[in-house]
Amino acid sequence: MSPRAKMSDAEREAARAARREAELAAAREAARKKATEDQPPYLSGTDDEPSAAVQRKLPGKAKVRADAIRDAQEHLAAQRARTKPVFWWLVARDYTPETFRWRTEWDCGCIHEVLTERKDRLPTELQWLDPVVPARLPYGQFLCCKATTAGESPYRKIVGWAEVPHKVRTFPPDPPEPQHGLDPESWAKVRRTEEHTVAYWMVRLECGHAASVPARPGWRPADGHVRKDEEERQKTVAYWRDYVAYVEAEGKCSEWDRHHLARAEDGCPEPDVATDCRSCAAVSTMIAYEPIGLLLPPAPKSKAAPPKPSREEAERALRRKLKLAEDEAARLRAELDGLA
Repeated sequence: MSPRAKMSDAEREAARAARREAELAAAREAARKKATEDQPPYLSGTDDEPSAAVQRKLPGKAKVRADAIRDAQEHLAAQRARTKPVFWWLVARDYTPETFRWRTEWDCGCIHEVLTERKDRLPTELQWLDPVVPARLPYGQFLCCKATTAGESPYRKIVGWAEVPHKVRTFPPDPPEPQHGLDPESWAKVRRTEEHTVAYWMVRLECGHAASVPARPGWRPADGHVRKDEEERQKTVAYWRDYVAYVEAEGKCSEWDRHHLARAEDGCPEPDVATDCRSCAAVSTMIAYEPIGLLLPPAPKSKAAPPKPSREEAERALRRKLKLAEDEAARLRAELDGLA
């Protein structure tokens, strides 16, 4: 008789379950490996601490559970529709019985419901994707339509560079017609008459956000920044000082103008040591949160069968019933004798 024939049904079922779990673990590991290979060169994670938002009672009421489940399922379906299946384990995982609901308040005045994998993981520990570049926002920041400012994006210093450029593009020669509102003489000085290639690098800014900045092909952060000589620097500074003074007098000075003056004073470093942060103008920050409860309703508890009584307990119960029956019979006999 083969060893398989000797296995009981329970043992065979346990063996099948073990094989399925091993196959799932191998599939998850293969998906993680494939996802890592397919990802662009993101910046490494930051050392930011979780958000400083506090737990307190928030104004208003939470959604009805049925509405929250429907919204969560619609969000999950939308995520999967625009994400490769190999990345579902990262951004589109199924909800579990431990998935927990929270209400969060943001500095833009909005209140949103968010989900975490379990109750002991606070919403302050979540990181959302940056709406501008392929990177994650600092803890407790989120893209909100009401948070987008009408003003300009502020310029921030660059504090970190990726290991390799995330994109390299080749551009055709610039057209002979002046562009960007420049006059023909100025356009002739900056116009590129030949095809040119630009490498784009992901950088970390002092605000914690990420951005993409251009550099010449073949440049590496270890090469440092190339600056103009002192004579050229002074000429450029004089030009930008006059220009900024003019636009300030007209009341039209912008962040872009001030940045280029500061860049000129620094010798016009290539690549730049600062850039505009469009994320700062598009995100809001969490200031408070409130727990709601589990997303999914708890599974109904099955009624356990009462434990089988022991032989002694069963015998005592039967003797009590027998005595009650005998007492009732004696009463009925006495009643019959009274009638006679």
